Amino acid sequence: MIALVGNFLNAVGDFVPKAIEYLSQNSSLLVLIGILVALGTLREMAKQRRESYKPRLIFQNKNFFLQKNPNGTPCFLKENSDEIREPYGPSFWLELKNIGLGSAHDVVIKWNYDQKKMVSRLRDYAEKTQLLRVNAPNHFEFIFNKERQNGYGFFIKKSDEEKIEMAFLSTNDSVKIQIPETLHNYITIVPYLELVAQGNPRRVDVKSDEIGIAFEYFDIGGKKQVQRLRMAIEEYSFAEDDHNKNYGVGSISFSTR
Repeated sequence: MIALVGNFLNAVGDFVPKAIEYLSQNSSLLVLIGILVALGTLREMAKQRRESYKPRLIFQNKNFFLQKNPNGTPCFLKENSDEIREPYGPSFWLELKNIGLGSAHDVVIKWNYDQKKMVSRLRDYAEKTQLLRVNAPNHFEFIFNKERQNGYGFFIKKSDEEKIEMAFLSTNDSVKIQIPETLHNYITIVPYLELVAQGNPRRVDVKSDEIGIAFEYFDIGGKKQVQRLRMAIEEYSFAEDDHNKNYGVGSISFSTR
């Protein structure tokens, strides 16, 4: 073993001087190696610089409460449990923030959900509860007056019809984004219809399919970037409204996986 180590060290000792002599005699090769090393270092520095100035857009997680409107339609999506007595409910906002070091320009927010699956689910509720009327392939009406057969109408639009555009979002800035109308109606009405479909038990838990979100924008260098998030919705409804006329609660959370 000692003899092997000695032979290895002798071989290295013979190689190093010869390598130094070779490189000294071939200065152009030595210069080329130096250039390649320098280029590699510069490329890595440039990459790190680009990465450090990329925007990074996120939505904040949010809780919500569900309430019927004065006509008895389960369509109010709100941030707190206080009762709303006006005929029209509040807008529901998500907070979009840029936590990156660079600003994002010409921002487009795209939502990716399965419209066909949502429509199929609502058609099933229409048959089971007799509380929905199907007026068109993607238009529904929640009946709050069966004698007159009038109610609250809403569409389940294609996801590409719900995209949102904005000019820019600077670093560390945030802006309120109104949740798409389709998702608003789906989030509010599904828990109530599920409760009725199950015969009004004490509580019903509802977990919607994951919704994809894509941010498309240009960074400060004019390069187009695409960033993706997943949106998860969990909610439950209960048989008896609380003292503030709420029939359910839930949460919206976001992740990169």
